[in-house]
Amino acid sequence: MENAIPVYVLNGFLGSGKTTVLMNILSYCKQKNLKAGVILNELGESNVEEHLLESEKIVELLNGCICCTIQDDLRSTLDEFLHTQKESPIDLLLIEGTGVANPIEVIEALTDPTYIDTFQLQSIIGIVDASQFLDYQSIFTSSKEVRKLLKDQIQYSNYLLLNKVDLVSASKLEKVEKLLNKAISHNITIVKTTHANLDIEELLTERFTTIISNGEKHMCNHGPGETCSHEHHQGNHSAIKAIKLEVQKPINRIQLEKWLNDLPKEVFRGKGIIQLEESAGFFDFQYASRRFVIKRVKDPKVSSSIVIIGMGFNEENLVSSFNEMFKRAVV
Repeated sequence: MENAIPVYVLNGFLGSGKTTVLMNILSYCKQKNLKAGVILNELGESNVEEHLLESEKIVELLNGCICCTIQDDLRSTLDEFLHTQKESPIDLLLIEGTGVANPIEVIEALTDPTYIDTFQLQSIIGIVDASQFLDYQSIFTSSKEVRKLLKDQIQYSNYLLLNKVDLVSASKLEKVEKLLNKAISHNITIVKTTHANLDIEELLTERFTTIISNGEKHMCNHGPGETCSHEHHQGNHSAIKAIKLEVQKPINRIQLEKWLNDLPKEVFRGKGIIQLEESAGFFDFQYASRRFVIKRVKDPKVSSSIVIIGMGFNEENLVSSFNEMFKRAVV
């Protein structure tokens, strides 16, 4: 993971301040002589100012939302960054989705077996507009779809900026904070900001947990020079995280489906590239909403592995259950 590209996802509803946060991060990168890559998907809004992008590699994804209609474009763009990393390396990648993007789709793309070893997801940074939050949460001034989207954007964030606090009174801000805390199901840092001004080093701290397991030990994916004990993550079972199980031997399809169906409700996604005992070759499988779909693939780009994504599950129990089901399958 030493050569993995650190990735930060900016997530928030329309007008919350994502572009301002992006500009602040790029200014910081310029000061620190860091080369940033940027994927922009802000439809109908002006781009960040040109002088901030003179030394940056920027890719715009238009005519669709990064989390749905242009998922293939996102993956193609990730491939492009990988292919040019030797000739034109970047130190980090910033992804700004549309104001109506659900971050879970971006998380899924970055934790796909194809990319999980080459793109190191550091944090999902959520931005909330304090001046509009109460209206967006009201059944009288917003739709069910908007309320659901805002809840998802908040739930899947690792770090929250409560922005534009200067535009609300103290009493209204208190109501916003109470409602915001009710919407959060896990331990998360909330920082109140004006014009998205904050400590960028703190903002860029790694908060998304990715664990690589060979069935015997866990390795936390921190940046070069950083260390972390596994116990650090065990105390944060409520946070969203991904675990990758390295699998090099063929496994039984029926057993795999049974194992997936027996996973705790805190697991909401499974996927991977595997070999089956029943048939030669490699297979891609997708598991969501208790549905298991598998198809043959030719010449996979990565070795066999399984990725599990969820919030609040115990990774040691998950690995133990996998080992019990597939004693000969884990390296």
